[in-house]
Amino acid sequence: MNKKELRSVFMLVRDRSGEAYRKEASEKICASITALDEYKNSSVILLYNPIKTEVDVSAIAALALSDGKTVLFPRVCGKREMDAVQIQGFSELYKGAFGVMEPSGEAWQGKIDFAVLPALAANRDGYRIGYGKGYYDIFLSSHKVKKTAVAVFSIQLCDEKFFDEYDVAGDITVTENEVYR
Repeated sequence: MNKKELRSVFMLVRDRSGEAYRKEASEKICASITALDEYKNSSVILLYNPIKTEVDVSAIAALALSDGKTVLFPRVCGKREMDAVQIQGFSELYKGAFGVMEPSGEAWQGKIDFAVLPALAANRDGYRIGYGKGYYDIFLSSHKVKKTAVAVFSIQLCDEKFFDEYDVAGDITVTENEVYR
């Protein structure tokens, strides 16, 4: 299957997985991510606001904020471009591009220690399929991010060879059942 076909299949699988499954699995994924040394040793973290049925990582944001970490969220700032903006709390987010909650303010210019990335599907090597616009691949190619983790439900693991020269792999893939490095 090509990426477009995989995107359709995994979106359907994820959307049909059931709210109870997604909630419980999201909690497990967040617990696994916050247990990682990469998270614990990071002071600047980039997260995301889930679109529809993506893994909900808001628990990571809440913990990171309470731990005094610098928390960044992405913001679409042009065609196929995004930046990252620091937040102090969820109330600073507004509905932005594609209906996703985004921050306002100045773009972050410093280093990013750890980023958690969304995906429609991913493999155990950290390659991910997103919605097809390349926002994260472009961002990761042009910003210094020390370590990255792809957050996906186990039903989104894909063994197909789908990545190409423009794709940027995450360092870690985290599901509710396993952490792959």
